[in-house]
Amino acid sequence: MNCSVTLTYHRRDRRLLCHYCNYAEKVPTVCAKCQSEHIHFIGVGSEKAEDELHRDFPGSRIARLDRDTASGKEAVREHSQWFS
Repeated sequence: MNCSVTLTYHRRDRRLLCHYCNYAEKVPTVCAKCQSEHIHFIGVGSEKAEDELHRDFPGSRIARLDRDTASGKEAVREHSQWFS
């Protein structure tokens, strides 16, 4: 299924993903509208925030908890052990 929600870039998998219908596609090498090879991702997602925290606080324990790292209550419990 492919709904009309904006796709989210997932750097780890190098793909674009819809968090609602799970549609996924590879990151294009050129822009479909203008044919430019200069594609930039905007916004601050949890992966980007995690990277910046690692950069600003080297050696700190940082855990990212989002839809990609936790799939239910049990995953949240596992992540919460980090902070005990």
